[in-house]
Amino acid sequence: MKPCMTCQLTARRDAGVAPLWDRIHRTPCVHFHIVPRMADQPEDHRGAKVFAYLGVPEAERVGEERMNEIALKIQRLLSDKRAR
Repeated sequence: MKPCMTCQLTARRDAGVAPLWDRIHRTPCVHFHIVPRMADQPEDHRGAKVFAYLGVPEAERVGEERMNEIALKIQRLLSDKRAR
């Protein structure tokens, strides 16, 4: 029998071996995307079409380390707001 993928992912998260962005995504939460609004953003990448950026080459993507830094900052900001 194949191991359950959800169980494997949960075990990785609970063991602290999943990257931060992965843990945030798999924990029940509100999911949203933060997308910068560039002044010169092409019309074909505005609004819902911004998801076209998901297909960019890996060299143009935000690296995992930077994603984790951004996720930590957002997590801290949200935690600070909740504590108030």
